Amino acid sequence: MECTVCVSKKDRMNYTVTLESKCPMVVQLGEKIADINLRDALKKYGQTVVTEHAGTILAHCTCPIPTGILKAIEAEAGMALPRDVSIAFIRE
Repeated sequence: MECTVCVSKKDRMNYTVTLESKCPMVVQLGEKIADINLRDALKKYGQTVVTEHAGTILAHCTCPIPTGILKAIEAEAGMALPRDVSIAFIRE
């Protein structure tokens, strides 16, 4: 299922996150993290506010959306290049 992640900087430490998806769980996650502080977003793996909410809302632990959200926040903050990320299955 597709999801569009939009992150905009309010100030140096605060960001707005908007998620567009047909998945009701992803929409609910977006509502929980709509306003996010950089310190809460970029912590040790699995300890961010994004992964905390994802763990209680999303049904599938392998959903890549939380990682995409964190990558978008990191890029908007200037801490990473805005590069595409993908998962591909190679069948042999």
